[in-house]
Amino acid sequence: MKFFFTLVGFFLVAIAMSQSIAEIQGTGDVSPYAGMEVTTTGIVTSVGTEGYHIQDGIGEYTGIYVFDSSYTAELGDEITLTAEVEEFYNLTELKDVTAFNVASSNNPLPSPVELTTDEAGDEAFESVLIKVSEAECTNSNLGFGEFELNDGSGPIAVDDFFYLFMANQGSKYTITGPLFYSFGAD
Repeated sequence: MKFFFTLVGFFLVAIAMSQSIAEIQGTGDVSPYAGMEVTTTGIVTSVGTEGYHIQDGIGEYTGIYVFDSSYTAELGDEITLTAEVEEFYNLTELKDVTAFNVASSNNPLPSPVELTTDEAGDEAFESVLIKVSEAECTNSNLGFGEFELNDGSGPIAVDDFFYLFMANQGSKYTITGPLFYSFGAD
């Protein structure tokens, strides 16, 4: 019985010491936890070869990128992890994962936030699952596999970092994915 209470106590302390993704992101350009180790929980919303995005709600400041190729994450997994917070070319990310646990799998993804192409460049939606609708491809080759979309509100670059795709100039697209900053550009 004493062993059970010790485990429950450890679990409750771990929960009390974890941070929400919004706390980690902060409301400025730089995370208030930059350079520190944090523990957080979220649903995996994208998976790439060098990492994945997790999200713990819907809306501003609820997503974060995890630069990690050591642990296997699947789309829809609810995970808890401990990692260091880093600002990498204006992208708040988690790196050097030291603890990783899959609590459940096949969870529904958070609903994407519907934004204009101009709004999609807002720092508040960094790493959040977003959707832009009926945006015209105004430049099909920005270089490095990127293309430009504009729904009339302003341009946004779309990267092929997680999904290889070649857009046709003049065609309209509806795209859903995490807002990702690469080398200072959104």
